[in-house]
Amino acid sequence: ILTDAALLKRQKMEIEELRRKLK
Repeated sequence: ILTDAALLKRQKMEIEELRRKLK
């Protein structure tokens, strides 16, 4: 089970990656 912190960190990284692709 992932902790909330780990989940948030992964989510944040995914969002940053999406932003790079969109730019």
